[in-house]
Amino acid sequence: SKSQVEWLDRDTILLADALRTEALTESGYPSEVRLWKRGQKPSESKLLFRGEKSGSDRASPSLLEIFARSAELHNRDGYLGPILPESRANEDTLAGHNGYFCGLCEYARWTKDPRALATLRAMSANLFVPCRNSIALYRRDSDEAVQVNWHLSGGDIGQLFLLLDAWR
Repeated sequence: SKSQVEWLDRDTILLADALRTEALTESGYPSEVRLWKRGQKPSESKLLFRGEKSGSDRASPSLLEIFARSAELHNRDGYLGPILPESRANEDTLAGHNGYFCGLCEYARWTKDPRALATLRAMSANLFVPCRNSIALYRRDSDEAVQVNWHLSGGDIGQLFLLLDAWR
């Protein structure tokens, strides 16, 4: 499938689905990004972005608009979703930033846009770096690990390592 889902928090996802033909580009990729809350029907989700349906998907002006509008979704610390506790120990949030961060790295490399690099630096400094001590205690059985109080979703913290690969 050409659909993409990214968790923002336990009850919210960003959804770009390839299930409805009216929301696809000419080459079959999603042209809409929606904010889907738990308990909603996908058709009730809030439309965040609608891109071009024709033209080159790779060089689409939609990509520029997505980046321009992405700052509207960031919290005051520069990442998506609610402000986390100081430990940043939230498996959903870290895994959910995987595709976003990797895509933003590619966008920054491609466009040389200094705002993209500033966004990546803020996300790194305010989300990933603060959680490094928590990562060291991830799923450990110790008193210190209990103090971290990881929010676990059954997801895969390995997503964080994909983010680190994107940064190289």
